[in-house]
Amino acid sequence: MERQLITILINNCNDNIEQLGLFEGIMGNCLALYLLNKQIHCIEAERIAENMLERVSNEIYKIQSNTLDKGLSGIGWAINELLKTNCVEGDVDDILYEVPSGG
Repeated sequence: MERQLITILINNCNDNIEQLGLFEGIMGNCLALYLLNKQIHCIEAERIAENMLERVSNEIYKIQSNTLDKGLSGIGWAINELLKTNCVEGDVDDILYEVPSGG
């Protein structure tokens, strides 16, 4: 089952995804790939998830929303989850360095 999910995510995870958010965007697909990869190691899934996380990190300044589904809250939660589950290593402050501050 996990291998099928990874295949579906890989086939659907391409550069055509415009949203960065958690529910319908790149961050949600990235989180799913990383977590599934912990169950069944797939080098391609890990590479794609790393690229997605890098894209989110590089484009996070574009996000205007603070919501969980499409905004900064969801991305921050997902990155924290990736760190907590040892899918990625690092300091959350370094990963989220580009997040705009202020209201």
